[in-house]
Amino acid sequence: MINKCGECNRCCALFAVTELNKRETTLCPFWDKKCTIYSSRPKSCKEFSCAWLQSGSANINLRPDKCGILFEKLSERIFFGTVDPEIKMSEIGVAQIKSFVLQGYSVVLASPKEATNRLFLNEHHKEEEIIFEMGKYIERYGNLWNRFN
Repeated sequence: MINKCGECNRCCALFAVTELNKRETTLCPFWDKKCTIYSSRPKSCKEFSCAWLQSGSANINLRPDKCGILFEKLSERIFFGTVDPEIKMSEIGVAQIKSFVLQGYSVVLASPKEATNRLFLNEHHKEEEIIFEMGKYIERYGNLWNRFN
């Protein structure tokens, strides 16, 4: 089975879409039980794919609207998780953070309700290395580190 967004709209609610003048933490005006502009959606929407979609067959309970965390794989060493203020973080979401760390990744968690990000380091990573790598990612793709400031 291939994962599909279905009724999940968390990326449509959490992230800003500059092409639509949509601010972060507000539901996209083009969401009505599905994306009503899907075939002509902006480039930033087309290019985004959460880790749950990318996995192809992850447990439905890890879908962002179910677990309360929208994970993005940023590199071969980092997952970035956006904590959804509308949904309580589930036990399976917390377990997924631990699983990522055990698999060799470090996890950076950000929330629109918290001023600082949380970092869950893999034992083989150093904090300064992960921060440097995040900086390179941000320089190339835009500001994830302080997405909600």
